[in-house]
Amino acid sequence: MHMYDCPKFDGCNAPICPLDPNWKRARHMDGERACFYLTEYAKPNARPILERALTEDLCQTLVNVYPEIIVQPGWLKRQLSRSSVNPPRIGRMPGRAAA
Repeated sequence: MHMYDCPKFDGCNAPICPLDPNWKRARHMDGERACFYLTEYAKPNARPILERALTEDLCQTLVNVYPEIIVQPGWLKRQLSRSSVNPPRIGRMPGRAAA
């Protein structure tokens, strides 16, 4: 899989992309956006939704890369940790709060 295979590729500005084979060389600075799918994968309740909504390749990439990303120190780890306690956004209607 390549970064451009991601459904969010055209509008994404995240410096760390799980589909980028060189993600380990990238730096995530304070205040930068995190990958939508990484923030959703951080939420235990969102994982089954992700499995239904995404391709098998993209899901498998998240499964493989997330454990390596979450142990990296810094802003992205804190951002993903904060996301883990919020309700999933994937599968929601835009503009609607989670039920």
